Amino acid sequence: MVFNMASEQLNSLKEYAIALARHELRFKEFRALQKVSFTVNKGDVFGIMGTNGSGKSTMLKIVAGVLEPTEGTCQVKGRIAPLIELGAGFDMELTARENIFLNGALLGYPKKFIEQHLDAIVEFAELEEFLDMPMKNYSSGMVARIAFAIATVIVPDVLIVDEVLSVGDFRFQKKCENRINDLIANHGVTVLIVSHSNEQIARLCNKAIWIEKGETQMMGRTRDVCRVYRALAGKEGSTSSKNDVLKLISKKVKVPKGAYDAIAGPNVFANTATMAKAAWPHGLDQGVVVMAPMSAPAYALAAVSLAGLYDAPVLLAEGDDLPNSTVRELGRLDPSKMVVIGDEEAISPKAIEKACSMFEKQLEVHRIGGSIQEICAHLLQTRQDEWGSTALLASSDYVQQHWAQVAAFAPYMYHNHAPLILCEQADYGALAFSQVLCFADDEARATSQVSALQGELLEFGKGEQPSQYGVAVLEWLEAHQEVTNADTIFFASADEPWDVLPGAAYISKLNTNVMLVDTANLDSMAAAIRYLSDRKNKYRKIIFLGGFMVFADDDKELFAKALLP
Repeated sequence: MVFNMASEQLNSLKEYAIALARHELRFKEFRALQKVSFTVNKGDVFGIMGTNGSGKSTMLKIVAGVLEPTEGTCQVKGRIAPLIELGAGFDMELTARENIFLNGALLGYPKKFIEQHLDAIVEFAELEEFLDMPMKNYSSGMVARIAFAIATVIVPDVLIVDEVLSVGDFRFQKKCENRINDLIANHGVTVLIVSHSNEQIARLCNKAIWIEKGETQMMGRTRDVCRVYRALAGKEGSTSSKNDVLKLISKKVKVPKGAYDAIAGPNVFANTATMAKAAWPHGLDQGVVVMAPMSAPAYALAAVSLAGLYDAPVLLAEGDDLPNSTVRELGRLDPSKMVVIGDEEAISPKAIEKACSMFEKQLEVHRIGGSIQEICAHLLQTRQDEWGSTALLASSDYVQQHWAQVAAFAPYMYHNHAPLILCEQADYGALAFSQVLCFADDEARATSQVSALQGELLEFGKGEQPSQYGVAVLEWLEAHQEVTNADTIFFASADEPWDVLPGAAYISKLNTNVMLVDTANLDSMAAAIRYLSDRKNKYRKIIFLGGFMVFADDDKELFAKALLP
């Protein structure tokens, strides 16, 4: 299907006529569909999947006879009931009652037929009270109810549904699905349905096609198409990465129970509490907890480095409040001392009072406030005899803007007592480190500061592609830390790996590391898959940090497959 688009904007009919007379009128071809071919048999429920702009609606309009294909043919046998565009065939100034007759006439139903079935239409749409109200006052869901009720009042040969069900409430969506299932089971109606919901396609359809940029990507059994679509659709990446992911999806192996797990509470506070309980099941060793603000990841990075010195958990506060998950875990841990990272804007006195009020004993509270530069400088100087042999160096701007990249090293910081040093700090006193891991974007300044710290420069992240970052971190850690026998690896979001910061202690105690992966990027997914495939003999289990919005069940299954022979 080809559409012509003007190559330049013409502002009046006169300009158009002049350009036409001079043979200067030019159009660019846009191919909405090309080389798409399929057959839908009687009784099939055929799902059409694809991202926005992929050509789904154009395809349905061709089937419905709204558009004539510029190339190829489309043959349909039987009466079609199309639900293609919400509001099509309605006059919003008219009442719902009047529109039922209008829309019915457009679908070829005589007036007498609509009169006979009016009560059934209104009853199904559940809009008896609003029947004589102008439809301009209807919500999109109410319009969809009327449209669906009219289209299915008789038994069509072919029912076409284009995203209409997505605008109704859940209960009415279920009612529509039941009507579709009845038409299929009892009347052999053929259904073509477009939906962005994988679950809906999987429930309703026996066959499906996935189109992208007007071309067929895959067609076949619904289960197979849905699985591939979930993994690949709308994701950027190279062809080789796409093939790597597709190859693993097609791998016929069953993922055994226990191959993966997830820490997937309702929010990061719940996940933090879960990991603290797993790391300290019998209480604290030194009686200390470190509290960091959820609003400032740079502060949380500083908190991780300090918590490693205390062998303490990092819990999260939220401005003026302590979330319920934090309160419950604080009560279970029963600390004698709480170190608060951040000034009163980051963690308010009200939140601290809430923490103190939980205990009959007096909870010692020590606040380290100020800017991130001041906090890091304070920790560096006051704890200088306790730090390990490695430090992390970055500019404050880098930490603020690219904290996710530094967060990948949080378990390493915790385990190795590695401080975070900011380039803006000028006085290091007698501090010296054997190695300085440098993230700074100002190379000249970083080099001079590494010299001042008397350490060996270890550069990281220079020239690394974002999609390869998670693997690059793990490969660097494998080369620069002691070899461990850990058989578990953690996975976290590459965009905002908040769970990694308070989870650094738990990850460290398992003597392992975390992979940052972007499940919206095929290159990132393929890099993680190759990393796991190369270490099948090392890792036996993956723990995913974050809920289904971060890692869908199919993502978990996919990565777990990479560890199987």
